[in-house]
Amino acid sequence: MSKDLDRRGTPGHVDGSLCLKGIQTVPDNYVPCCAAFEQHTLACTYDLRYEWAQRLKAWAIVQPESSGGDWFVIAFCPHCGKHLQPVSENPPAPGSRWGQFIGGE
Repeated sequence: MSKDLDRRGTPGHVDGSLCLKGIQTVPDNYVPCCAAFEQHTLACTYDLRYEWAQRLKAWAIVQPESSGGDWFVIAFCPHCGKHLQPVSENPPAPGSRWGQFIGGE
């Protein structure tokens, strides 16, 4: 599943939320497309952070919990421009809501 590391002992933010800096949420067979993308998978949510959204089977930019805690699905690396391939063997169906954002219809 994902390499979601143990969060005990992780320093928190002023609002009480956990800081995810240094913790990756990526698929088991993850290989970064570039060094910049790799670094952003380790960033705090108050910086620019990318995560593998397992529920969506897609890469996403993470919004901090205090700002709504949402994900913004991305299809291309913002740094090198490479297409971010869905890692799942069963990506969202073309025409589905999420398929529209990751290369579907």
